Amino acid sequence: MPTGQAQPDLNPEHIAERSRQLVRRLAEERERRGLTQAVVAQRMGTSQPYIARLERAANDPRLSTLLKYSLIVAGGVAALATLLRELEGSSARSSRGSARHSNP
Repeated sequence: MPTGQAQPDLNPEHIAERSRQLVRRLAEERERRGLTQAVVAQRMGTSQPYIARLERAANDPRLSTLLKYSLIVAGGVAALATLLRELEGSSARSSRGSARHSNP
């Protein structure tokens, strides 16, 4: 990793929360595009209840599932990468904000 670049937080709880954030953002994108869970399920070859569980973050989805879901609702891997960068930026800002507020 290049000098000066922050190390990623590999704590399992952090990774799980980031996954939930990503799925929430993708669900928002699905709704913004006017796609129903049923349509997404049909395109993925799965059921609407599975998509509902995915969007509730009821489980930890496999990477292949996230990729299929994101290709359908976000329009491709580039869109997924953009969402990930946005999440990373918001995470970094919230970390800096909480660090400022935690010092008396």
